[in-house]
Order: sequence, then structure tokens, then C-alpha cells
Amino acid sequence: MHNPLLLEPQYHKQVLLPLLLLIASLPSELGEALVRWWTLLPTPLLQQLVSVCQQFVTVRLYHTARIDEAVIAGTRVLGHLYEANESAIRLGQRAPHEKLDYHAFYNDAVNQEVNLKEDYQRWKSERDEFSFCEHPYILEPSSKSRVLMYDATVQMTHEFEGAILRSLFVGATSPYLVVKIRRSHLISDTLLQMSLRKGDLKKPLKVQFVGEEGIDEGGVQKEFFQLIMAQIFDVNYGMFTYDEDLRVYWFNRSSLENEREFELIGILLGVAIYNGVILDVRFPHVVYKKLMEQEVGLEDLKIAFPDMGRTLQQLLDYSADDAESVFGLCMQVCYEEFGERRAHDLVPNGGDVPVTSANKAEYV
Repeated sequence: MHNPLLLEPQYHKQVLLPLLLLIASLPSELGEALVRWWTLLPTPLLQQLVSVCQQFVTVRLYHTARIDEAVIAGTRVLGHLYEANESAIRLGQRAPHEKLDYHAFYNDAVNQEVNLKEDYQRWKSERDEFSFCEHPYILEPSSKSRVLMYDATVQMTHEFEGAILRSLFVGATSPYLVVKIRRSHLISDTLLQMSLRKGDLKKPLKVQFVGEEGIDEGGVQKEFFQLIMAQIFDVNYGMFTYDEDLRVYWFNRSSLENEREFELIGILLGVAIYNGVILDVRFPHVVYKKLMEQEVGLEDLKIAFPDMGRTLQQLLDYSADDAESVFGLCMQVCYEEFGERRAHDLVPNGGDVPVTSANKAEYV
């Protein structure tokens, strides 16, 4: 598959297609062994393999305008390559900056030509049909967003119909998540009602401001989220801080004890996404890696907090034996909280343990 001639369509049917079908049909143990071998490849060679698969899937989709065994095989082999790319970083076989970007696995033909609504229905059906939704590495963010909205619509419809049936046989039940809010108590009213109605969160949202007439047809809902997000992420509210240079929010360490309130804010963000409301809330990428339960390290710190990341990298790169006197650090981190300087020991009695050339990696 390293042969650049395989990028030419005339070699697809007789050479590349049988090879992809063979790889895609390998037993799981052999498939995993192949992935392990691919993790050892240099990045340029891995990129070439990805390009061959991408070219094959694209040409096949545009030529046949249908999802056949060739497209399925190409997609599954692309999935093996994606796993090799991710595993190489996890296993330390490739530096983070050598990792292929997620964009390398997005396929334009799939994202532009495939009916994602029908693909979602195949994904959720019990007929065991192939679906690109099972292979999210090939879908770009906008496509994933559409799939998310299809799923939300299905769940809302299910909740709506369930509420109507319960109204007929059990008693009056609202098919909506109706939130009545006082403008003067926007955050407290919202968080209270969200916490009391967790069982209704998958119903379609309707917002009503107390003392104001009007039916929520989307405009009130949009205004509600704009107002409450502006208040929650206001640095004066105390839950988040804002980095003017990076233009991202971060958690205020002084408020981290308020776990319940952070949980409710997370629920509110989820309700907004579930109802198709786009929020202008920006976090460093490390937050999303944590949500995906991915490991984070110094490279992530460099992106989220560049100054701190550069300082730690300089410490690691310093090769002389006088790191203790040059950097003047100890196994302790200091920060300000409510105007007071506080310290957190990284090891027992960290304030008395200097950072030296011997323990600098442990410090980092």
C-alpha cells in the first residue's frame, strides 16, 4: 500500500480493492497485530497509507454513488490506520507533534454525498447494516453535529409521545421541559429547576420569563441561553476565569468546591446542545480531551497555558547540574485565592524539597 501508483484509479479494481477487502476481513487478532505494526511506521508513510484509502473511498463513492463492499472495506481499513495513529501516541512510539491531524481522516465524499439522516437510521436500526456513524473518524465536525441533532430529535419525539400517552392513562403530564424564570434571579431559578427536573431534561425545552407574555417558538429560548451564559461565564460571578490572550475560559480554582453548581452548569450546557442552541463558550482543547477520557500531558499544557508549559519544558531541557540554583523551585505550587497567597505541596513537605536535575521530571 506504500506504492504511490495505488493513488491512480486504474489500479483500484485489480490491485487495491482485493487488498482492502482482505485487510478488512482479517480476524480481530490479526487486525490488532497489523495496527501494532502500523504504529511503528514513520508519519510520512502512515500519511501515504491514509491518502491511498481516502482516494479509494472518494473515487468509489463518486463513481458508484452508493455504499458497496469496496467503500465499506476502505472505511474499515481507514479505521485501522486511525487506531494506529492514536495508539502510537498512547504507547510513546511517536511524539505528539508527529501525530496525523484528525482532518487527515475526514473524507469529503462521505461528508458531502452521503445522506447522513438515512445513515443515522441505518445506525439505529436492528438490521446490522453498515453506517458511517459507526466510524466517526471519517466524519467532519459539522456532520457529527447533524448526527447529534438527528439523535436529539428522535429522543425528543420519544419523550413527547411518552408524555402524551402518560397524560391519557396516568394523569396530566407536560410533553415539554417548561422552565419559568425570573429575569432578576436568572441563574438561581434555572439551576434550581434543572436540578428538580432531571427526569424531564430530554423533553423539548420551553422557556417562559415570569411576568412576560409570549409563546417560546425559539426566540425566547435563544435569548434565555444568551443571557444566562453571559452571567455564568462573567468572571465576576466567580465560577470561571478568562484568558484575554487565548480567548478561552478556565475553571476558577477558588470555586472548585462547588461541585454541585458545576454539575448543574454542565447539565445546562448539555440542554442547550440537545436543543440545538449554539453557544459561544470556548474552553482549551484539554477540557474536551478530559471529557473523552484521553490522557493529557505537557504538550496539552503548552497549548492551554503556554507560559507555564514553556517554563516546564525549559526545566526539562536544562542539561546542567545546577537546576536548583538556576530555577529556584521547590516541590510546591503557589497561587492566589481571594487575595491571599496559598501553596499546594506536590509531595509531603514539598516546600522543603528543592527541584533538582534529579527530580525535575517528577516535578513536571
